[in-house]
Amino acid sequence: SVGGDTNGDGNASVPAAGDWGGIYVDGYSGVGGVVIDRARVRFASSGVSAMGTGVSRLVVRDSVVSDSSSVGISSYGVVVAPVVTGNVVTGSVGPAISLMSSQLDAGSLGGNNGSGNKSGIELAGEVTGSGTLTSGSLPVVVGSASYGLLKITNDAVVTIPAGQVWKSAGASLRVDGSLVVAGSSESPVVFTSLKDDSVGG
Repeated sequence: SVGGDTNGDGNASVPAAGDWGGIYVDGYSGVGGVVIDRARVRFASSGVSAMGTGVSRLVVRDSVVSDSSSVGISSYGVVVAPVVTGNVVTGSVGPAISLMSSQLDAGSLGGNNGSGNKSGIELAGEVTGSGTLTSGSLPVVVGSASYGLLKITNDAVVTIPAGQVWKSAGASLRVDGSLVVAGSSESPVVFTSLKDDSVGG
C-alpha cells in the first residue's frame, strides 16, 4: 500500500503485526534518543520503544502507530521525561502506550487517541512535572505489569479534566504532591478497575 511492491512478489504476501522490530532506543549500551513527528509506524513488534537510563530523548508527536504485535509506544527505566502527544495508536496486541519513567511530565502526555488495543495509556514511576493530563479517547491505566505504582511527587501538580477515565489493575496512585480532579456533574472524572468495561472501553 506504500512504496510499491518492494519485495517483488506481487500479491502473494500481506503485512502483519510483528513483521519487523520497530524503532528501538537502547539506553543500556548507549545514549541515543528519538524525535518523531508526524510519522506512520506500522506492523512492528513494538512501534516505538526506549529502554534504559542512557536514553537521552523520547519524543513522539502527532503520529500514527498501528498493528503492533506488542506495545504501540513504550519506555522502561528511562530517566528523562517522555513527550508523547497527539498520537493515534490502533490495533496493538498489548497496551497502546506504556511509559515507565522517574521523570514523567503530566503536561507532555496529552491528546493521545486510539482503538483496538489491549489497554490504554499505562503510566508508572514518578510524575515530577506539573500540568493537565488529557488522555483523549484512551483511558489512563495506573501502573504496569512490570512496575505497580504511579507517584505524583512533592512539587508536582497534576490536573485531570472533566470526562477522563483512569483505571488500575491493582496499582495505587500515590499523591505526595497535588492532584486536582476537575470533573463536572455532566462529565465526571472516573477512577475504576481495569476490568470495568462500562467506561473507557
